[in-house]
This record gives sequence, structure tokens and C-alpha cells, in this order.
Amino acid sequence: MRELRTDITLRAATADDIDFMVDAERDPDARPYISNSTPDEHRRLIDGDTHEALVVERGGEAAGFIHRTAVDRDGVVELSRLVIADRGAGIGRAALALAIDHVFRTTPAHRLWLDVLPHNDRARRAYAAAGFVEEGTLRDAWVGPNGRESLVILSVLRPEWEARVTAGGAPR
Repeated sequence: MRELRTDITLRAATADDIDFMVDAERDPDARPYISNSTPDEHRRLIDGDTHEALVVERGGEAAGFIHRTAVDRDGVVELSRLVIADRGAGIGRAALALAIDHVFRTTPAHRLWLDVLPHNDRARRAYAAAGFVEEGTLRDAWVGPNGRESLVILSVLRPEWEARVTAGGAPR
């Protein structure tokens, strides 16, 4: 397994990050894989209490962002958006590892889940490398730029994450 970058950090998103977030989602390479939010929708997520919005930074500069839901009553969190502006540089894998670590260290969550398009091979490899396990498919669950598409559901459980931490496989 490739070593994770150590120059990637996460910080809370602010209203000053909204233009970057919108631009990152609308990048032609990202667009087929990601729901796009309006600036007002991003603002509501940043200011509300149902989500946490984090900016992925490389060397103090925004390189991507993450949205996750709050922990529900069953201890479940959804990683609802992961967008990296500079794909292929290992930033996404490092950000994903930090996000998983952040969720399990700062919340009582038991399960962290996400969905991905079946043909998004790069993301699926990154999620598997981070410890996510594929659970199944939601047929025709998303309407994207290519019309109706299915989504593959993946999750990582707290005991799985704890085992990786114990084995030295999770970041800080």
C-alpha cells in the first residue's frame, strides 16, 4: 500500500470557502461523479447542525472538501461529499484517512458510510484501501448528469477502524 501524504490537513469550512467548494464540484472531471450544491446549500451545511463541512488543505491551501452528516441516534454517520480539486496526487486518500479518523475520534459513531457510482473505479479503490467494505447496490438511486444511476454502498465500522489504529494503519 502506498504511503499516505503527510502534508494534508483538515479544518472546519467557513463561508469564505464556499466559492472554492462550488468551483471544485463543477470541475468537468468531477461533475459526472458528484452532486452539485448551490452556494446557499453549502452555506446552510456550514452553518447548520446536521452536517460538518471540512476543507482539505495541502500546505495551507484549499485542495478539496468533505461534508459529513451528524451522528444519528443509531450511531451512523454518512460521508456525503468528498471532492478533491487535484486528483491523482494522493490528496484524496490522505483526506479520506483523516476524515475517518476524525469521525471516530471526535464522535461516538459506530458506522461511517458513503456511496459511490459503480463505474468510479478510482474512488472505489481509495475507499477499499481506507478500510471501507462494499455492502450492496442501491439501484437507480441517483440522478446525475448521465441520468439515473445506481450507487454502491460502503461502510467502515468503529471496531474495524480501531483494529487499524492498533495495527498502526490509521493517521494521527
